[in-house]
Amino acid sequence: MAQIKATQRQTASTPALAAALAPTGHPHPLLTEQAREHTDPVLTPAQSTPALNDGLGAWITAPVETELLDIDCDRDPDLVHAPFLGAQVVNYQSAEYGNRTEVWVHYGTSTGAVSPAKAREVLAAMRDFLPQLGAVIAVAEAAEAGA
Repeated sequence: MAQIKATQRQTASTPALAAALAPTGHPHPLLTEQAREHTDPVLTPAQSTPALNDGLGAWITAPVETELLDIDCDRDPDLVHAPFLGAQVVNYQSAEYGNRTEVWVHYGTSTGAVSPAKAREVLAAMRDFLPQLGAVIAVAEAAEAGA
């Protein structure tokens, strides 16, 4: 079964790959891994420069947030303006405890504080999940259309 899926995936992507290679014979820069890492500046100065937050006792960046709001169907009406996804850097610097950096990943009103290495794992998991989400959406659209 895995071999069949791999063959189907390869066959389905061959025309797209051929189109991506034409006419130069090299992949389009937007299809490379480097482009996915957003090498161009995509953060504002506030999102890329930690500022001291006295209440937290840490250096923190402004969050990067989606325009899409939280999709929780049981959300609190008072929290309806929470973004769907967000992330920011928090850096604790203490003479007693040393230096510790976290990436806060926000989903609606929930926050996960993870190491930069774990944040890379979260990013990889999100990338891996996108094709499956697309497939689920296609099934839902077909069901909605009565297919």
